[in-house]
Amino acid sequence: MLNIKEFLQAEIRPALGCTEPVCIALSCAHAALAIPDRVVEEIEVTLSPGLYKNAKGVFLPGSIQERGVHIAAALGAIAGDPKKDLEIFSSHTDTDIQKARQLVSLNKVSILIDEKKKGIYCRAKIKGGFDTSEAVISGLHNNLISIKLNGNELLTKDKDLSNHKQNELNVIDILKETPCDDLFDLLDKLSTQDLEFLKKGVEMNVNLALEGLNGKWGYNVAKTFLDYRDSGKESLETKIKKYVVAAVDARMGGCPYPAMSSAGSGNNGIVATVPVWVVKSHLKISEQDFLKSVCLSHLFTSKLKSHMGRITPVCSCGLSAGGGVAAAISFLMTNNKEIAKRAVNNHIVSMFGILCDGAKPGCSLKVLMAISSALNSISLAKKGISLTPYDGISGETLDDTLKNIELLSKEAYTHMDIKLLKVI
Repeated sequence: MLNIKEFLQAEIRPALGCTEPVCIALSCAHAALAIPDRVVEEIEVTLSPGLYKNAKGVFLPGSIQERGVHIAAALGAIAGDPKKDLEIFSSHTDTDIQKARQLVSLNKVSILIDEKKKGIYCRAKIKGGFDTSEAVISGLHNNLISIKLNGNELLTKDKDLSNHKQNELNVIDILKETPCDDLFDLLDKLSTQDLEFLKKGVEMNVNLALEGLNGKWGYNVAKTFLDYRDSGKESLETKIKKYVVAAVDARMGGCPYPAMSSAGSGNNGIVATVPVWVVKSHLKISEQDFLKSVCLSHLFTSKLKSHMGRITPVCSCGLSAGGGVAAAISFLMTNNKEIAKRAVNNHIVSMFGILCDGAKPGCSLKVLMAISSALNSISLAKKGISLTPYDGISGETLDDTLKNIELLSKEAYTHMDIKLLKVI
């Protein structure tokens, strides 16, 4: 049986910047700390195709204003503090950035891709003086499984930390086997402390949205296409799109504000929470019902992602978080779980197949499309319209549809990330 508190601890946490460069920086930081006096002369990073794809095109947060893999590895090795976890980019200085840039410019950072590795995998190898260290992260963006110095295993995991990481993996496995109906029952088990935690996450993501509207980040999609504040004609749908896309603009463009991530992704967290907040601001909804719906959004986001995989060739923020927010808003409006499940099914069947070609500022455009699909799916579900087994990958039930998606994700898309790398 899924424990709601364990779920919240495992799947929802602050992340500064895209979690794939974060993973690279974390592994390099762990490896660098194993070298005496943290001497860093050369860095070699080996990545799974999906991890490389997702890290290649996105801006690192803060004053760096550079994209991708090489600078993330160098900065992690030079100045990364693993204790910062998914917020590892929060403590670097301008001097650290210059040192990292120098390593990259001298071609001292090399990136390899291991096509046999799936999901999340990063091995950082660092040479300094007469020493060579190695650190491996696998399975989760911050799941350190090995540290070596000169070939000797150093890792003596703190038992509590090790158990915590295993609990995270167990939560994902349990969630995958949990019927969709049971997710609604978990909402009544939320404590006051849990609700406060969820509220903090919403506020964090709304702050990103406000920064996206007030600043200039990425392609500035929200302000360019969706700013109708002066016309007096802003609909609820337009406001939802504007705030969500603004947050993604900011995050993908290097904004130094953290997101409250969901299922390992900050964009997932934004899509799963910000639309629910906008709906709450328009309707007379109690704080408790609002926060329970936010939790439902996180639950369905993680549930869908557990069937797709942690890193996938399919757009996760569009499919998983879009499905999560479809469940949340429809349930918030109707208090009817059958309508909510119909909305999720309508959305994921329509959106499945939209490729993830890496994290980058252009993600805003895919999020814009995903939010439109989620809102349309809700409207249709409220009118009793639901896709059936005659509609392609749709199953008899939502759980059946998820099994179909899992089959396709594991078998039909096996080599998609490798092929995508040849293009991007």
